[in-house]
Amino acid sequence: MPIGVPACRAAATQTSWFRVDTSPNGVPVRGSAACYVVLAVNRVVLGIGLAFVALSCCGLGIAFQLMHRRAAPTSGLALTYACVEPLATADAPRIQARLDEARAWAEVEVIDPSHVRVLLGEDAGEPGVALVGGAMMSRVLELMPVDESAMRTLVASSLPTGVRSEGGYGDLVVLAAPDAVSLSQVEALVPPGDRLVLACDDPAPGCRGYVTRPSELGNAEVARADASFDDLGGGGASVGLTLTAPGAARFEALTRRIVGTRIAIVLDGRALSVPVVQQPIAGGRVMITLGGDAALGEAQAIAAALGGGALSCSRWTLESQDVFGR
Repeated sequence: MPIGVPACRAAATQTSWFRVDTSPNGVPVRGSAACYVVLAVNRVVLGIGLAFVALSCCGLGIAFQLMHRRAAPTSGLALTYACVEPLATADAPRIQARLDEARAWAEVEVIDPSHVRVLLGEDAGEPGVALVGGAMMSRVLELMPVDESAMRTLVASSLPTGVRSEGGYGDLVVLAAPDAVSLSQVEALVPPGDRLVLACDDPAPGCRGYVTRPSELGNAEVARADASFDDLGGGGASVGLTLTAPGAARFEALTRRIVGTRIAIVLDGRALSVPVVQQPIAGGRVMITLGGDAALGEAQAIAAALGGGALSCSRWTLESQDVFGR
């Protein structure tokens, strides 16, 4: 009688793999060669199945990448940018990565050591041009712990006219547009090594200020950046940062150390968000909430400027904007 796979497995488990010529009780099995063939075929079929699954997953990954990156435009705008410094080899791929992450229909090409051309789809319009401009920018990101002790000492001091403390944390709040002397008076009260960071570009009424310790993470720790908009919850636009592996480890250690206090997420010297650290944050994901008044375009511009790695060029000039492919 033919020997089935279960019987062969029973025989194989009781004896050496190479001695499939005995039954579980040691009696020679008639047709043991057939048993060996059954086991071998069974394992070959299993291997083929696993290989098929692996190839299917790989195919899905490739398909996702192709969907993620749109094809190069055949008509639209050609934007030519010049840099005052020689370009690094990685600059063009990093700009391309930023635009791909923002789902921009664009293609970046190097013209010469100081010029790049960005081919932008004709349906992009002015928002697309602004998005490319954001991707070309070199913006400075800093993650800075708030020095809560220095804040309490500062608000207990005699603050200059036009500035007062407010809220449970004693934040500094600008009551009126202060002159440079008033701000310098506040900065003189900040401990050495700390910084006074404002949550606005210009000190206007209602602007908040924070005393922070030196930055512990920045652009070098950002692997990717993406923008989103909370239309239903009213949270507005936000930027999500995915940190590198070393950056994720450093961020987790930082948040573990400052649980219960705040961290200032600062971009180009302006505090975008100052959340309270409730618990250590693992996984290397940082969310920057811009608020309900911020538009998705602003979040996309910030994400485009932070994603894909830092650029060597600090200042770009748009030299020309031409139509192509028509």
